[in-house]
Amino acid sequence: MTAHRFRAKLYAVGANRCVDVPPEISEALGGETHIRVKGRVGDEPYRSNLAPRGGGAHRLFVHSSIWRKLGIDVGDVVDVEIERDEQAWEITVPADLAEAMPEGSEALEAFQALTVPNRKRFIDRIEEVRTPATRQRRIEQGVQLLIERLRGSGRG
Repeated sequence: MTAHRFRAKLYAVGANRCVDVPPEISEALGGETHIRVKGRVGDEPYRSNLAPRGGGAHRLFVHSSIWRKLGIDVGDVVDVEIERDEQAWEITVPADLAEAMPEGSEALEAFQALTVPNRKRFIDRIEEVRTPATRQRRIEQGVQLLIERLRGSGRG
């Protein structure tokens, strides 16, 4: 896959920082709604999804760990290298969470409907705790939220 390079100004969308991907690069990457990509922002590697911004164009959200490490913020221009990411994103579901989302359950269906980065965030929230009781509580709350999300979408 071909890497594309461009310079872009960092801007804010809410609390997030992002750059606009030139339309010709969005098109070259496949032009889908969300495109999995990898590359570099400045000297920092990343893997992410491009988010649509209308008219077939996309934006790349730059994680705070990257823009802070680079010492850049809104208004600064940054070099970006980007290419389509064809490699599968592996997420390991902890055994206790998997047990709470058995095969065929609404919770598992809702979890599988999440994007890979959102699955990772969901798991990270469980993994970051210090006590078994808090971990169990987070699993129970998370599973309930997944079920509510699925039912709210009209699919459950």
